[in-house]
Amino acid sequence: PKEELTIEQWKSFIDEVAPWRPAIELCAAEPLLYKGFLEIVEYIKRKGLVCRVFTNGFLLEEFAGRIKNAGVDAILVSVDGTAEVHDQIRGRKGLYSKVIQGLAILEKAPGRVKIAVDINYTISDRNFTHLAAAYDQLIEKNVAFDRFTIIHTLFVNNEMVNRHNKLHSQYPVKTICGSGINFDQIDINVLRMQINLLKLRDPKRVRVYPDFNQECLERWY
Repeated sequence: PKEELTIEQWKSFIDEVAPWRPAIELCAAEPLLYKGFLEIVEYIKRKGLVCRVFTNGFLLEEFAGRIKNAGVDAILVSVDGTAEVHDQIRGRKGLYSKVIQGLAILEKAPGRVKIAVDINYTISDRNFTHLAAAYDQLIEKNVAFDRFTIIHTLFVNNEMVNRHNKLHSQYPVKTICGSGINFDQIDINVLRMQINLLKLRDPKRVRVYPDFNQECLERWY
């Protein structure tokens, strides 16, 4: 909390970038925990800018109506697998149910705008075999969503870190793959089959980021 930007600092930043008409995404780690979250969203919308929110969905039940009234354009919710897998990865039993309930409330809540809902599924060694099953479970539970995004874990290696820090010493970075994911345990063939299955079943809603071809997928992992 001591390192949080104040509301006035946020507004100053928004004023500065507004002439370039950017979309502003509120994320990392959980924006709904920030006390001035709704005030920031409302300020972004008063400037006529697009506002997207990334969330783990834990507080979605509480904020759904207010998010809609604040004018959020899109909400991106993390789902890590089927209910059991999601709760294991997140370390909290019942979290998956809270996320699904929050999405249901969001869909029914009155508001000025229609919020686009993206489901983000980040690949790891603990969930790559459950990709299709997780998608099926969302369908079975009648979850309303506009896009299902399969995300390959983004990370940098030490060589890239060293190159960056040499060029930009005032903005040092470190490796960001510190989540304990074991890439050697991911069977690329199984992962590729699951991705291709979903892309064929629902090409309008399923996307992959980055959308690698076979050669690049093998190099990545």
